[in-house]
Amino acid sequence: MFGVAGPLTTAQLRMSRSALIAVGIFSVCTVPLVSVKPWLVVLLALPVLAGFHVWRSGVDIDADGVTVRAAFGTTTVAWRDVAGIQIRGRGHLRLVRRDGAALRLPTLRVRDIHRLHEASGGRLGLPADAAETDARREQEPDPS
Repeated sequence: MFGVAGPLTTAQLRMSRSALIAVGIFSVCTVPLVSVKPWLVVLLALPVLAGFHVWRSGVDIDADGVTVRAAFGTTTVAWRDVAGIQIRGRGHLRLVRRDGAALRLPTLRVRDIHRLHEASGGRLGLPADAAETDARREQEPDPS
């Protein structure tokens, strides 16, 4: 899903493209509704919007900074303006700017924090909770 080969490589953290299969099924399921009432053709816009969201949303990390791509907008934050990562309820991640503003990172959750850390080349440090979890894992004896 992403690769970091050098300092100039852009890492793209996106939703799995396999989610487009669900969007395709959603499209097929809306067709019978449209055949019942012709004015329900507007429902066909829902799978199109869902597919657009899956295709576009994500986070790009490069030498200049972090670019957050939502379905209908893009925000770029330079590295000098990044303060860190914040973990919110339900495992959502936010990019915290030095001015205190927080920017939601679409499609990324706590489980992706190590990918995010690696893709940033260590510029985005691990939050204290994730670092403590790593320290505990290293201290535990190997079960094998």
